[in-house]
Amino acid sequence: MKLTFTFTVAALALACLGFQSTAPANPTPKPAAPAFKDVEAIFATNCLGCHGGERARGGIDLSSYEAVMKGGDDGPIVKKGAPKHSVLVQALRGVEGVRQMPPRRAALSEASISTIENWIKAGAKP
Repeated sequence: MKLTFTFTVAALALACLGFQSTAPANPTPKPAAPAFKDVEAIFATNCLGCHGGERARGGIDLSSYEAVMKGGDDGPIVKKGAPKHSVLVQALRGVEGVRQMPPRRAALSEASISTIENWIKAGAKP
């Protein structure tokens, strides 16, 4: 009886060790998706000289959420959830067949482009 009890306790102890969580004690929280205000700040610094209000070249006005979502003369520039299929990102990345933006200036930083991509990927919410 004593051998059976010892064996049972040992088996339970091993089983408990095998079921321990491998997740870290304090998991790192997932960063929040960028908000439009983050994207708007990038547009204000880099784009509104040519794509703001009355100066909306190509009909692309980046001065407000509503204007961005409206798109330009050739249609929408943001495809919610799909940054690679959004003309806005294609222009910022200089994808073949799409005019590089901004023209005659250095490209936006990778951090700025990633912020815009992550905003679109998260649903391009206001």
